[in-house]
Order: sequence, then C-alpha cells, then structure tokens
Amino acid sequence: MKQKLIKITVAALALGATASVAMAITPQQKAQYLAAKKNGLIGEKMDGEIGTVSAPSAGLKSLVDAINIERKAVYLRLAKQQGVRPADAGVSAGCNQIKKTKPGEYYQAPAGNWVQRTAGAPQLNAVCPK
Repeated sequence: MKQKLIKITVAALALGATASVAMAITPQQKAQYLAAKKNGLIGEKMDGEIGTVSAPSAGLKSLVDAINIERKAVYLRLAKQQGVRPADAGVSAGCNQIKKTKPGEYYQAPAGNWVQRTAGAPQLNAVCPK
C-alpha cells in the first residue's frame, strides 16, 4: 500500500489536489473553513476529509459536509487516473494535508484522536510516505 500512496502522492501534487484539494467552494465557504481551522473547530483527518474537533453547530456541520463532498470528488478523479481505490487516494491526500498543518491547528493522529499540532512534526499514519 505504501508504494501506491507514493504514486498517488506524486500525482496529487502534480494536480495540485492536496494543496487546496482543488475544491469548487465559494469564497465565503473558504473563509469560513480557514477561520474554523484557525480557531480549532475543525481538523484534517487521516482519510483526507476534514472533521469537527468538538460538537459542531449546524452551520459548521454543513460546511464540513460540503467540503468533504468536494474532496471525495477530487479523490475519485485522482483514483481513476491512477488506477487505485478512492480510499487510497484519500489517505494519500490526508497524509499530505496533515503534514501541511501549522502549529495550533488540529489533525487526526494514527490512534484516531484529535491532536493540536506543535512546532514538531505531526504524528503520521504508518502508510504515509516520509
């Protein structure tokens, strides 16, 4: 699986899919996403989606759902291009998104718990390329 993730990672970077996850969201949704991430309300998950760190408001849940729908569409396209499963493309993107978190932002650790990023490297799933 690790070899597949490396191949997918290279393809995703070439497409720019992991930087912004090439999403078709509105500028308002993007601003809400960035604010929620900065304020510790949402974080990056190991499967390439985002999740809520604590019980979300209805508006935040709606935003997370909309972004995850867009991300899944990107992973499906990427998986078809690379001949892999969409879940593998999502995990590859999740590895990259977690690596890109900034100190203070939240991400899902390999054990499944939410961790606030420190100045050090994040905890990564064993299948993530180093």
